[in-house]
Amino acid sequence: MSIAYRKSKMEETNMKAITIITLILSASLSFAQESIDVNRMIVEGKTDIEAAVAAWDLPKMITVRGYFERLLTLEQSPEIIHYHIAYADFRIVGFYFAGDDLEDSKKYINDGIEHLEFALDINDADAEAHILLSSLYGNKIAVKPILGMTLGIKSASHADKAVKLAPENPRVAFLSGTNAYYTPRMFGGGKEKALQYLNKAAGYFKTFHPASDLAPDWGLVDTYVYLGLVNLKLQNYSEAEKNLNLCLELAPNNGWALELKAQLPEKKNADQ
Repeated sequence: MSIAYRKSKMEETNMKAITIITLILSASLSFAQESIDVNRMIVEGKTDIEAAVAAWDLPKMITVRGYFERLLTLEQSPEIIHYHIAYADFRIVGFYFAGDDLEDSKKYINDGIEHLEFALDINDADAEAHILLSSLYGNKIAVKPILGMTLGIKSASHADKAVKLAPENPRVAFLSGTNAYYTPRMFGGGKEKALQYLNKAAGYFKTFHPASDLAPDWGLVDTYVYLGLVNLKLQNYSEAEKNLNLCLELAPNNGWALELKAQLPEKKNADQ
């Protein structure tokens, strides 16, 4: 057997070995990707963000937001992951607003808007994304009111589209209510209008079923808190107390509901 022949057979054997190894590695990588249950991870992330909100834990909110960003790199269900990143942004913004820290909220407002635009590029018929985008535009106006001249139109447009797409979606009604609460009556908002939307949201929550475990399902606790707040402002004290109690049945440690409820005796006495 010549040296050239033996060399040729060795090269052929090596090539076969390399091919087999490549196929094994490719199959292993493919299996690894398939074995990652992204849907389960999204559901876990949803649970974690709600736990962070309930505990009013900003570092945990930011951590969960980063968790969803890492899920985005797996390139599965990008539309819903973009939404959940924006929702985490929305909650972080709420935390900063509660502490009158408008400056630190800017980054998360802009990030949430960007992720919702990505989500809507994939599916423009997503009412959940439209109404959350409307609300974040409202947050941006709150930080810099002069932007209301341009962003107010955008916010209203996305809210209108959300209502047309899903008129009985409870989060569409809830965020329409909060938008109305923070919008002056002269610009189409006001407490009375907010109350109408919020009452609708509470009713819709009783019958609404999310499309899947991946879909948004938050907002009932928030709806009862805002109903308590608006009724308190309108001096509907019995309604305020009823709604705050409903909130506390679901979330006994909700700080805002406890604070509002503590104001009731004082408000009642002041108005007598």
